[in-house]
Amino acid sequence: IGAGILISGRLFQGDGGGAGEIGHVVVLEDGESCRCGKQGCLETVSSVGAVLRNFKLDSLDQAQAYFDSGDANARQVVLNAAHYLGISLAHLIGMLNIQKIILTGDMTRFGRIWLEAVNASMRNAALDRLSENTELELGKLDYRACILGASAFLLLNDYSLLFRQEH
Repeated sequence: IGAGILISGRLFQGDGGGAGEIGHVVVLEDGESCRCGKQGCLETVSSVGAVLRNFKLDSLDQAQAYFDSGDANARQVVLNAAHYLGISLAHLIGMLNIQKIILTGDMTRFGRIWLEAVNASMRNAALDRLSENTELELGKLDYRACILGASAFLLLNDYSLLFRQEH
């Protein structure tokens, strides 16, 4: 789980180049161990991998079928994932006063119900004054958003990352 942050039409990288790495921010103290070495990172509760582990399934198609059939456990797993993503988005709103958030990726396949749960959690956790004008929507690019974003980043920075010297 990551965030591309655009400020005045330009990708914001932060001082060290890692701005937007929200997947490894702890959202659930004493939660499940994450591949990064911490416990309770957003990725351990809101990612596709987390949802599949909670379902004890190998395929997101299977998870979606259970969810779409109205299975109560499936709904709880997906809405729990949405809840923690919403809280994390609220933190970004509090820090950056973001006005528009576009969600992409495999979790968007759970559609409006998932989006509404993310939105409710986000609005509940964010300061009303900062979040009242924030738009939250599903992106239209699916997995291509990451590829296009990385490509645009290289083009906008004259391919400088390809020739970056490590210190």
